[in-house]
Amino acid sequence: MTDANQRDPVAEIIDSNRRFVGRYPILLRAKLARLGKDAFSFFRGTVHLFASDQQRGFSDLRVPTPWKDIESRLIGDVHSENFGTYKAADGTVRYDIDDFDETARGNFALDVQRGAISLFLLGGPLNWSLSQAVDMTESFVGAYVEAINKLAPGDQAEKFGCSDQNLPQLPAARKLILDAVAAKRPEFIEHLTTGAGHDRKITRNERWFDITADDQQRVTRLLTDYVKRLDPKLREQDDFYQLIDSCGRVSGCGSLGRYRFVALLNGDGSKAAKNVLLEFKESLPSAWDRVRGITEEKDQPRAAEVVAVERAMQTVSNRYLGWAADGDATFQVREIGPRNGRLDVAVLHETKEFESLGRLFGKLLAKCHVKGDDRRADQPPGFEIMAALHGHTDRFVRRVTTLAQAYSERVLEDYEEYVKRQAEVAQAWGVSQTGK
Repeated sequence: MTDANQRDPVAEIIDSNRRFVGRYPILLRAKLARLGKDAFSFFRGTVHLFASDQQRGFSDLRVPTPWKDIESRLIGDVHSENFGTYKAADGTVRYDIDDFDETARGNFALDVQRGAISLFLLGGPLNWSLSQAVDMTESFVGAYVEAINKLAPGDQAEKFGCSDQNLPQLPAARKLILDAVAAKRPEFIEHLTTGAGHDRKITRNERWFDITADDQQRVTRLLTDYVKRLDPKLREQDDFYQLIDSCGRVSGCGSLGRYRFVALLNGDGSKAAKNVLLEFKESLPSAWDRVRGITEEKDQPRAAEVVAVERAMQTVSNRYLGWAADGDATFQVREIGPRNGRLDVAVLHETKEFESLGRLFGKLLAKCHVKGDDRRADQPPGFEIMAALHGHTDRFVRRVTTLAQAYSERVLEDYEEYVKRQAEVAQAWGVSQTGK
């Protein structure tokens, strides 16, 4: 492990986000604040630091282990806020990993490590004891291994998942899914908009903001390109994709700074508030590829790559999931709807509930790894991971849990340094710490 003094985390944060300077100040201003909320939020927003630290040696992957050289497709940024509900193409409401911005190829353990660290860091805002944090982390890693062993030998991963047809045991997750089922589109649209019919507009506030005329035209081009790429079987009536309004959106943490446009479509009728909201989110090279200097041409545009991984790893994806291009820039497209939700971990109260949450996350991550494994055509998906962990479960759980504790300390140190130097970051990004 390298000495933290050999790196400047604040300088790396400034440099990683420099490409966003001069776009929409509201985005970097929000990022500035969200990184300073707590250590968990800071970790969410700095996947590039974690990726760089792995390259610098803060990982047990430098030590010979049976799983050291097993590479597959990574999600790239596993943490609790990247699990959520959505309405899938089969009509069910599903709870799954739903953010694949940082997908890349690498050792599968990196996803497990990042997920474990994020769970360990959740203990700070929730005032967990050390033993609770350790138990949560061990439950997550242990459940991951158990699920790999269960899902890899057959085709069970294709059917595995949490939905309104297969509710999880964790009460809070069950409620989240059932609340999503009960949500109504007109109420959701009415809450976000003003006006009626084709005069309906998304209400501008601290989360939804005006974009330039050039970007409004860009949204029109992106929407046209997106519709052209749709499977003809999924296309709706001609006026379904009629653009009613467009704006920018403030959402997430690590992705803040990317262009993120929202298109309000006519859908099944703007008059009855049965509109559809589509988000066009800029796709950029993964932090993992950037730190490893991987710049060669890919087989497909970045947004197409991200969407392909999402479809491969999710049990069933949203019917509107797709991508679009405008010149050299590519954008992931997804629906923002009344059934998109995140689990509020703060509603969990008992240690066994935290452990159940860890187990749920571990199982879903294992399912994604098995379904997304395209490395070996001569073996079942996930078989290499299962074989590498066979007989080494305790060792794997212990190593990942130990690393989660150690790296959490580094995150806390980096977070404290960031808070001290927040004004320096604001100046470098050309934004104020408060206000406009």
